[in-house]
Amino acid sequence: MFSYLRSTSALAVSGLLLVTLSACGGSGTSIPMPGVANSALTGSTSSRLKAQAVAQTGSAGQVALSADSLPGDYDAGNNFVDSIGMNTKYNVSGNVYNSNTGAVKAALLNLGVRHIRDSFSVANVNNYENILNDLGNNGIHSDLALEMTPDSKNNAALNVSATQAVAYLRTGHFANSIEAIEGVNEPDINQTNPGGPAPTGWVSLTQSTQQSLFTGVKALANPIPVYGPSVGLNSDLQAVGDLSQYMDYGNIHDYSGGYDLLGTQIANYVTMEQTLSGSKPIIATENGYATGTTGQGMPNLVMLDYTQRLFFNQFANNVKRTNWYEFLDENNTANDYWHNAGLLTSTYTAKPAYTGLKNIIALLKDQTTYKPRTSLNYSFGGQTQFENLDTLLLQKNDGSFWLVAWQDVSEWTPANNGSFGSSPNPMPTAVPNSLNFLGTYVSSITQYTEDNTGAMTSAAVPVSAGSTAQVLVGPRPIIFKIVPGVAPVVPVAPTISSPTAHWALDEGTGTTSVDSVNPIGNLAVPIGTKSSWVTGGYNSGLSFNGTEATATGNFLDTTQSYSATAWVQFNNLTGYQAAVAVNGVNQSAFAIGIAPGSNISYSVYSVDSAAATTTRIGSTIVPVIGKWYPVAVTYDSATRLMSLYINGTLQNTGTAKAVFDAGTGLSLGSMRQGGISGFWQFMNGGVDEVNLYQRTLTAAEVATMAGM
Repeated sequence: MFSYLRSTSALAVSGLLLVTLSACGGSGTSIPMPGVANSALTGSTSSRLKAQAVAQTGSAGQVALSADSLPGDYDAGNNFVDSIGMNTKYNVSGNVYNSNTGAVKAALLNLGVRHIRDSFSVANVNNYENILNDLGNNGIHSDLALEMTPDSKNNAALNVSATQAVAYLRTGHFANSIEAIEGVNEPDINQTNPGGPAPTGWVSLTQSTQQSLFTGVKALANPIPVYGPSVGLNSDLQAVGDLSQYMDYGNIHDYSGGYDLLGTQIANYVTMEQTLSGSKPIIATENGYATGTTGQGMPNLVMLDYTQRLFFNQFANNVKRTNWYEFLDENNTANDYWHNAGLLTSTYTAKPAYTGLKNIIALLKDQTTYKPRTSLNYSFGGQTQFENLDTLLLQKNDGSFWLVAWQDVSEWTPANNGSFGSSPNPMPTAVPNSLNFLGTYVSSITQYTEDNTGAMTSAAVPVSAGSTAQVLVGPRPIIFKIVPGVAPVVPVAPTISSPTAHWALDEGTGTTSVDSVNPIGNLAVPIGTKSSWVTGGYNSGLSFNGTEATATGNFLDTTQSYSATAWVQFNNLTGYQAAVAVNGVNQSAFAIGIAPGSNISYSVYSVDSAAATTTRIGSTIVPVIGKWYPVAVTYDSATRLMSLYINGTLQNTGTAKAVFDAGTGLSLGSMRQGGISGFWQFMNGGVDEVNLYQRTLTAAEVATMAGM
């Protein structure tokens, strides 16, 4: 339940403004409130999450977040699941926990949680001990807290001293269930006089009980971890002082009073707790939210989001376990938010928060034996809302990474008792952004999202070049399963030295292909219905059917010796088709293509006009439709000898009748034909890896080009 607080409305602790909030389990809590104008409260993205090793502001107001190598097993997916616990109340007569223990047990097992927290009792109320041992036999173990306080707020069954608790454990009680025991629970909260001063003697009781409890438990034949005491008000930590030598874990109740709990606020809680627990690791034995129509109550949809963000944020800030307060609503009265903090209603009906958490546990659970963690460098880049982006990186034993991302933004403003809170206008929505990876090739990404009932669905996310994906991140956490892979080996076409121009055509996208030799020789690619990027002879290539790609420049003096090489592929063998041509103003000087009766052909033209005559030689190989062929042509200016090679093998030779110098450029997919405006002899097929040389290649070089 949510309890009363002392009348103090605000306390100054460690230079922070702390506002007292009502809290669960007989507790009162003080935390930094969202929106307070204090840099120590708002923090920066870099301080929010432990899993974020680097956070820096990028251009245009973007925030780039990255996580480097994982710190040991801390970020194992199974460790996150193991950090989730529930508060129960089996020790109280006549409540929803013991009125139908079978339904509660089934709901706990269905949730997949492994830990609960309850009160230590020696009276076995309602068969309480047997219930806990039965849960322990089913993999759900208990942390039991001492509830004794100076004002005797609890009944005799729960008013157990440290000496009594140790003696009870020594005789074998709770043997199958207990995994930890906890110091006094919130002894500074006055339950007999709600809102009044702290009970007299609470400090000495807390100190002596913790010392006695720790010493006694550690002397048992089978000692268990001992948690420190909790306080209702963080300002009371100073009064208790350092008890770190008498505990294995510090203990916080970091409630937010119905507000979104940010990572910076969790970090503040942890820092303040060090007054009592020193450097010991931290357990949050209570935390949570409530539904209902008054005060800190919130709609189910907000609770769904806040619940998930709470557990992820706590774990990311190195809180080793967080016990939700509490598992069940204690009544069904909507205007009583004090008793509506459950993940299930008092009639054992699942709220969306229960369903959503159950699905997350099922998704992220893993084997309990860990393999060494590896690393993943990632970053988000997107809109300016990314200053609110939080992430958590986990890994499973199969090597897959599980990246959780969400906008840590307020969805609800709680109100005073008797009235209902309100949602922001407009409500936060998902924003598009890019998820980028550095140094790791990602073979696949699957995203897992939940709807307003908590039901989970999955969808594949396209990954560009193994390094970038476009995603949407909103207030509700989204989980990305990231599977590293081996980058495909990119084949490299064999090279021959000293080309005068080279178009690898490996861009695979866009409207330009780079000439790696000439800065001004880039190829204009008219991507559209008549041309497209395709898989070529090596990597990508271009496919044509009625258009051409062109580059302007004096790449060859075609009156001198030259060579040209390319990979070509034809979709039909009909008519004249030009794949590669070096052009004059009116007429191409030569072309590689196909011609009737010549198969794959090499044609040389005599003059730059409609009067041009043609010398053509063809291959003995009849090209197979759709197959890529390495083609090379050479011209020896001393003898006018033309040579045609296919697959590195000489196919034919001939003597050119005449030649002219074509100094205007190159075309792929067509050629110029004297007397006809524009381009002609369009090919239906593909071109890749085009090279021009101002010399005659040797037969050995041609064989190298063909990969022979």
